Order: sequence, then structure tokens, then C-alpha cells
Amino acid sequence: MSPVPRTVQRRRLLLPHTATCHLVDSGPRLARLRLGPQLVEAGGTVLVGQVHLDQGAVDALINRGKSLLASGILQVTGPFEAGDPVSCVDTDGKEFAKGLVNVSSDLLGQMKGLKTTDIHEQFGPQEYEEVIHRDNLVIL
Repeated sequence: MSPVPRTVQRRRLLLPHTATCHLVDSGPRLARLRLGPQLVEAGGTVLVGQVHLDQGAVDALINRGKSLLASGILQVTGPFEAGDPVSCVDTDGKEFAKGLVNVSSDLLGQMKGLKTTDIHEQFGPQEYEEVIHRDNLVIL
């Protein structure tokens, strides 16, 4: 068993005895934990925004295990920064997934609905092509 990262050691996690924690990733900022269907930061950060998706994006995430691209986003709600946890909402307004975004809400508001090639033309190369990578997404 690998040692617990220092970022987690320094934080007190109060978890029910029945909870199962799986270390998803550790980085210089914070270790991420998955608690059942909820994706939260080690400090207990709540979801700070929503991305509203078209039916094609919902299908790609749920049925085909894909990452979320900007072309499937209809609307962005709430201010958030890259790395923040957000809620994914379908066309009926139902939350069906949670994940960590790779871009801020300001930039995502400008990129929503655009194909990757159009994003490169309008905004230049981006660090990530995915808005939410599949590895940082939990389907509820």
C-alpha cells in the first residue's frame, strides 16, 4: 500500500465508518478523493458550478465513456476556475455526473458549443482539449 500524500496527511477527513475512499490522484495542489458517487476535494469543497449539456454529450459520457468536449455544452452556470468540481446537467435539468473542469467558467462560456478545431483557431492551443477528462468524471 502506498503512503498517504502529505496534502491528505495535513487535512482532517471526518468520514463515516461505512464510507469507502479511493485515492483518485494526488498533485501539488490537493489530493482528490472519490466518496461513493460524489467527487469532492480533500477539504470538502462543494460543487461550484454547472455545465448544461446537449443530448449527444450526455450519451457520449454515460453510454460511451467519453470525456466532455466544449461542443456538447449548451450553458455554463456559476463562476469556477480550472480544477474546480462542477455538476453536469442534462437537457431536462437533471444532474447526472460530477467532475473537475480543465477551464474556467469565463473561458468555457466563450468556448461552449465550439468544435476543437474552432477553439484552436479562435483561442489558440489549449492545455487540454477536454473540458472534463473521463478520469475526472463520476457518473451518478
